[in-house]
Amino acid sequence: MDQFEELLTQSATRLGVADQITAAVTSNTELHVILIMRDDFYPRLAASAPGLLEAAMPGLLNVPGTLSRQDLHDIITLPAQDVGLHFQAGLPEQIISDVLATTPEGVSARQAPATVLLLLELTLSQLWQRRTDGYLTHDAYQRIGAVTGSLTTWCDTALGQLSPEQRPIAQRVLTSLVRPADRARNVPAIRAQIPLDELRDLASDPDDTSDGAGAADGRGGRSTPPSPPSRSTASSPPRRSGRPSTATRTTHRPAARWPS
Repeated sequence: MDQFEELLTQSATRLGVADQITAAVTSNTELHVILIMRDDFYPRLAASAPGLLEAAMPGLLNVPGTLSRQDLHDIITLPAQDVGLHFQAGLPEQIISDVLATTPEGVSARQAPATVLLLLELTLSQLWQRRTDGYLTHDAYQRIGAVTGSLTTWCDTALGQLSPEQRPIAQRVLTSLVRPADRARNVPAIRAQIPLDELRDLASDPDDTSDGAGAADGRGGRSTPPSPPSRSTASSPPRRSGRPSTATRTTHRPAARWPS
């Protein structure tokens, strides 16, 4: 069950599913269940479904959440080599340095959190789109804003292709799909699942000018973030846990393969 953390943000009725899973994996039925979730939701699992957590703990397996310089170098260069692309001299090293600089401890520890992979993937995709004669260049890298600016460049480009009438619609729809983090209440950011018909309502509602300051309720309004769970006593929550039939984990995915 991928993105299991989304269940932990639902109502008590939906959380009953966790009890059903617990009953299934602790029964005599031959059943294997894999739960994949973000590790920052581990305290929520402890607070909302302690029985499931207890059932999962015997098979705990931690998955590293950091990338070394060599990991980053391979992610950046090997897929490009597979399709015959070349980097200008020093460009992979510059990208690696910029990735490490995205976190305060990255430069000194010479490691980056796996969460930077999506940003790195976006950077590499934009570099590929701007390739010149089979080369990925420093000039293209600077034009997309390097690693930290690549997302802004991509978003600005996408929004710039919308008409003035479409932009407010995009704002309403996109902000409804995110529950912003509330650090004061220990509630992390998470995407929201909104039925398609409700998204259509948002697209047709000219009076909704919500600005994303709160979590969307899916109907054009804003909802208050859920109450925080009690904190786990563990100093470093596990990234994957489970018994032989149950597991939870946080994994990192490599950047997308370069198109041929």
